[in-house]
Amino acid sequence: MGRRTLLLVAALFLAAVGTGVLFVSARGLATTSRASAGQVDVLAPAQEIPGGTAVTAQTPLVTVKVSAEAAQQGRMIRQRSELKDQVANRDLLPFLPLTIDQFGGAVSQTSKIVLDAKQMAVTVDIEDANRVADLLVPGSRVAIWVVDPDGGAQSQARLFLSNVKVLTTGTSGTIRSSSTQAPQEKGSTALVTLQVDQKQAGEILVAQAAGDLYFTLLSGDAEATEQAYNEEALVPNG
Repeated sequence: MGRRTLLLVAALFLAAVGTGVLFVSARGLATTSRASAGQVDVLAPAQEIPGGTAVTAQTPLVTVKVSAEAAQQGRMIRQRSELKDQVANRDLLPFLPLTIDQFGGAVSQTSKIVLDAKQMAVTVDIEDANRVADLLVPGSRVAIWVVDPDGGAQSQARLFLSNVKVLTTGTSGTIRSSSTQAPQEKGSTALVTLQVDQKQAGEILVAQAAGDLYFTLLSGDAEATEQAYNEEALVPNG
């Protein structure tokens, strides 16, 4: 094979390789372009936002990019206008995307509820663990327990209301205990408004004064039986 033929073959080979490289590069650019097109800007705190804080025009926020699918599935917030009159229901960490579930409306929303006939609304102010964290939504059914923190020799948890409907959840910055002369702030809390009859309202008010209230979330077919559990029964002596 002559020198000229070898040079021609080498030129054709380099041209083919170059075409392949260009094709791979073009595919890479197209993939990058599609990935970029699939991302959206969502809002995140520029610094920690304590639970119970109302969002204002001065609240420092930044934008971060996430996939459009993640933003939709996570119900992430894209516009500051979505946060108008909203209050953080937990501590929000810097640069983590904000979601709708992290916020609640002001307590005034309870004035817009519609009660069933011969029912009334009562609002309790309790902490995250007591209210099943952020799992409660309007329409949830809960069973209500009271735990006496000063029960003497035995601690006792008593289920006294087995099926109560949640009307709304709002937020509050702090809760103050009435059990001491100098009330202590207990951190970020949530307000839960319940639909009850008069007897149930009285029982809730008395139970709240007597001890700490706890909610347990009921499934669609769950039925709770009113009863009590004490320390001796759960942790036998000896």
